[in-house]
Amino acid sequence: MSSYVLFTRTDRRSRFFRLVISLATKLSRTMERHRAVAALSQMSDHQLRDIGITRGEIEHAIDHGRDFR
Repeated sequence: MSSYVLFTRTDRRSRFFRLVISLATKLSRTMERHRAVAALSQMSDHQLRDIGITRGEIEHAIDHGRDFR
């Protein structure tokens, strides 16, 4: 078996694993964002005001941080 064939198979395997890791990372971040939005959505308006955001700003605050004004 030539080294070219081994390199190609290894390269394909490497690309596949990078793709799987990338997808897993994206899924993890999406789930983390969803949990954060859900947690903040459960807070009262008073609690949200205490941390400096309104109910309408929850998703924006999650995506961009608190200093968005």
